[in-house]
Amino acid sequence: MNTLFNRSLLILSILAFVATSCNKSSDDLFGTNAPETELSLKSANLSSSSSSNVIMTQIAPDVAGCGETTEVKFLAGQKIEAGLVSVFNTEDKLFVSVKMNSPWVISQTQVYVGKAALVPANKKGNPQIGQFPVKNSFPMYTNLVTYEFNLDDFEETFMVAFHADVQKLDANGLPVQSETAWADGTQFVASGSWASYFTYTKQECQSCVYETVYFEMFGGQTIPVGNLVVTNDEENLYVTYDGNNGWKFATVQLFVGSLSGLPINKQNTPVPGSFPLKNESTSLRETVSFVIPLNTLPECYIIAAHGEAKLADANGNIIQSETSWSFGTQFPNTNRWGWYSSYCTQICEQ
Repeated sequence: MNTLFNRSLLILSILAFVATSCNKSSDDLFGTNAPETELSLKSANLSSSSSSNVIMTQIAPDVAGCGETTEVKFLAGQKIEAGLVSVFNTEDKLFVSVKMNSPWVISQTQVYVGKAALVPANKKGNPQIGQFPVKNSFPMYTNLVTYEFNLDDFEETFMVAFHADVQKLDANGLPVQSETAWADGTQFVASGSWASYFTYTKQECQSCVYETVYFEMFGGQTIPVGNLVVTNDEENLYVTYDGNNGWKFATVQLFVGSLSGLPINKQNTPVPGSFPLKNESTSLRETVSFVIPLNTLPECYIIAAHGEAKLADANGNIIQSETSWSFGTQFPNTNRWGWYSSYCTQICEQ
């Protein structure tokens, strides 16, 4: 299931560049922001050890994640559920975030993301958080920290170790309890500290699959002459007349829009000659296609497809001609036969 990660508040965005090798550390970065604001560290991984600049920016768009989001408890003092750590990826970015449960806040973070074999640790296997490549201080505290990495810098499955110094605030915003916190998971060493990590596997981003809808076309009211083939992508609607069993189309007229906008005469009969989309030809075509921008259409609409269907013999001589319509709902308030088909634009929900 794909998720959305909202970043709509005023954000203090710290751009940091640190070495991809875990034995290189970056300069400490710091920012100040009050509780109930969001701090986002952009491009936190990367390929050089050059340091930071600090900017104020408004980040409004939602970020759509691929696949499943991994969520683990953020435990303070080993047993207190002080927040939630979330990890997800898009096609090219990785997001590692911690959201604190009120009244808990963060004053300092140390984060490692990468190969398990390269995590900074002492001879006993306990992690050395002071050497974690991403670390930040928040003198005024924060309740949300988000790190953004380049996804290509990581293997298919990798370690995430998230440590922080956290405080519990009273009603006046003053700290009354201080603890260290780790993202819940597997302990680094069974008999050492309670420091823990978890693993994350890159999630595949599925491209949207739009269904193709087929409406039968009938000539002379009862003779199957082909199909009207309809689909859409993010930008356009695609409508194709597709003849079969030897039937082909000469002139075709197409209306796509609201039923109230359908061109009709005083007898409420549709007037194909007044349809805004048409392809006039004396030659016969097995397929005739139209592309209509979706921004010109409502969410749901009718498709009234009219065409001159003709059947030819082996020598190309016309042996039968019929007026044809795509099948659907009978046109209202008229004695003339004919139908319109109904369609709603398919929406990609990644």
